[in-house]
Amino acid sequence: MGRIAGQIAGQITGLGLDRAAGLGNEDGMIPRDRLLQITQRFEFIEAQMAAGGGDIAALGREYAELRPVVEQIATYTQLAEDIAEAEAMLADPEMKALAEEELPRLRAALPEAEADLQIALLPKDAADARPAILEIRPG
Repeated sequence: MGRIAGQIAGQITGLGLDRAAGLGNEDGMIPRDRLLQITQRFEFIEAQMAAGGGDIAALGREYAELRPVVEQIATYTQLAEDIAEAEAMLADPEMKALAEEELPRLRAALPEAEADLQIALLPKDAADARPAILEIRPG
């Protein structure tokens, strides 16, 4: 498991992210295994490109498609980690005020990050990559 995939796997499992944010539950939300597969594939492609192996053009296209998705996954897991840390700070009397100030902002940002992640995971239409010709006639 690569660096990014390992961090995300630990964050998803260690934070209860799969249960807290609806990931991997029976409701059909984003399965955490899918997130790990995406990050592992991204790291594999990154390693192949660095090694100079394989079809560089095809690897480059797939890398460009996966990069925004992996960035959304990282953003989402970091936000969930920040929420868990803020909740842990509630137990500390010295840090409670700071945690109470941060938690509403973080919790408000979580649904938006989840929605952005779900949009990023939507399959791309094959016709999007093809050129189109539009003919305009008078009449």
